[in-house]
Amino acid sequence: MKSLAIGLFVFATLLVSAQEKRKQSKPPDVTLLEVSGRRMGSTIALDGRLKNSGMRTIERLTLLFDFLGPNGQVLTTKKGVIDKEVLEPQEESSFSLETDAPPRAVAFRVKAEDSAERELRLEPFESHTID
Repeated sequence: MKSLAIGLFVFATLLVSAQEKRKQSKPPDVTLLEVSGRRMGSTIALDGRLKNSGMRTIERLTLLFDFLGPNGQVLTTKKGVIDKEVLEPQEESSFSLETDAPPRAVAFRVKAEDSAERELRLEPFESHTID
């Protein structure tokens, strides 16, 4: 009986520890400092600033823009590479891209990947309204 109680206590302790580890998410690789999207006739201008908030150098940082419809569904995704070829840790960069305006797009979300097309953690991951 005593060993059963000890076993349950150890199991519960391990379970709580595992849940706490899952809650602690890794810090972002890229932080989006500011971003805006403006409709200009048949195109959309996307401007902003970002920071390599990770610990390693990022080569050929590519931004992926998910354009969203009125119900939040992804209509299409467009890619653009920032001007800086190499982004060192804690370094900031601005970007300015222009793309064809997807029909019915009212908002967009930004994602990021490196030269090896590995998805990078980008924060904040939220939708932004197209002006």
